[in-house]
Amino acid sequence: DRSEALVSEVSARRLDLVTEVRRLSLEIAYLDAYRKVVETDRETLIHYEQLARARYASGVGIEQGVIKIQAEITKDDNRLLDIATRRATLVGALNGLRDRPQQSPVPEIALPRDSRTAPPLAVVRVRALEARPEMDAATAEIDRADTLVELARKDYKPDVTVGATYGLVTGRDVPGGLAPLDNGRDIFGLSLSLNLPIKRGRLDAGLEEAAERRLAAVEHRRDVSASVDRAVGELVERLRLSGEQVELFERVLLIQAEQSLRSAESGYAAGNLNSLDLLDAERVLLDVRTGIERARADHAIALARLEGAIGAPLDEADTEGASS
Repeated sequence: DRSEALVSEVSARRLDLVTEVRRLSLEIAYLDAYRKVVETDRETLIHYEQLARARYASGVGIEQGVIKIQAEITKDDNRLLDIATRRATLVGALNGLRDRPQQSPVPEIALPRDSRTAPPLAVVRVRALEARPEMDAATAEIDRADTLVELARKDYKPDVTVGATYGLVTGRDVPGGLAPLDNGRDIFGLSLSLNLPIKRGRLDAGLEEAAERRLAAVEHRRDVSASVDRAVGELVERLRLSGEQVELFERVLLIQAEQSLRSAESGYAAGNLNSLDLLDAERVLLDVRTGIERARADHAIALARLEGAIGAPLDEADTEGASS
């Protein structure tokens, strides 16, 4: 049925729209988190620049260190401007999808700390194939093609039409008693018509067209199934890898970067290291903190896209897989 296919198409577009809204919101959340990382880094650099100036003024430090730190502060200022520009672009896109004025403000969004992983791929795949509206539309197209094939085959059979008629006749009084024959007798009649399928060429062409249409519908459903399967497989793997990346950043790289900075600060305070060494350690920490927020955002986006692909929250798919 064409209407069923249209309903499925609308449902698919709605799912895609919701997923895209979630993706844009998470990208904005990443920029908000990234801005805080840069602001913290800038405050730290201002403190280091003051220490470097004091040392240089006392004749202990080097001027290059002061200049280098000032350059990094300028880079942070540029980063903040870039973040603001990118956020404005994303806000405009998000407002467009939500049918709001382009300049409507979007408040700060917290980046979720979600470490969920996907259920087994087989479970997610079955759930996606059952829930995706495109599969419903493709199945409806096959059903419609089956109906056309059945109708085309019926055209080969003789078409027999039987009809019946009945007429109510009222008797008439005729002067002199000369009434017509069968006066007042009701009329009943039967008719029979037979339509033979003589034009076989036209019938064969009709059946062949219906069969080809069904073949095309089956092929289309197979393509849709393969597309859903590929998307789900890629997203499940991406979710796993991004989760591992978040864990690596949080449990290893962040700890190492913080220890390295503390060691550099101790060496700087003892006079064993200069401001450039201190700056290098802070640059590493900035990269790690930025990487953590990016990995968290990638993980949340992969989760949103996977839930869009299966048409349900991940917890539902996990629960259904456990109960089956």
